[in-house]
Amino acid sequence: MCQKKARSKAQGVKWIDVLEMVKAAPCCNSEVQKLQVPIHIKRKAFTLELDTAASGNFISTRVWTELGKPKLKQAQWRYHSASKHPLPIIGAFTAKAKYGNVSKSYPVSFLVSEIPDLNLLGWDAINTLRTGVQYIRTLISA
Repeated sequence: MCQKKARSKAQGVKWIDVLEMVKAAPCCNSEVQKLQVPIHIKRKAFTLELDTAASGNFISTRVWTELGKPKLKQAQWRYHSASKHPLPIIGAFTAKAKYGNVSKSYPVSFLVSEIPDLNLLGWDAINTLRTGVQYIRTLISA
């Protein structure tokens, strides 16, 4: 058989036609400690997971609702999970936030996602709120 016919009979790439919602799954290894930090957004207390690989700061629609549903702008970028699935983002907003018991608040941009329990503090907010290095050091020394 010629190469052209062999290629046409070869299996093609399987495409996913329907986007299924990606759910945050709990880690199966209980020894792996999540890096969670106390954050105040608009003077309300939440616990978000530190994710130094995340390019944005994500909160779930539940947290957005608890914040009083601040007005959303269209997100400027499209985001994908580590497994390359598109993340369903309904919008973005900026709010004053602070880390733990620190007195000073800073403006932080948040992306609202339809994925339940996707509450991540990404690298830009880690640096803005000055949470990253000091918190990670306390976990390593524990």
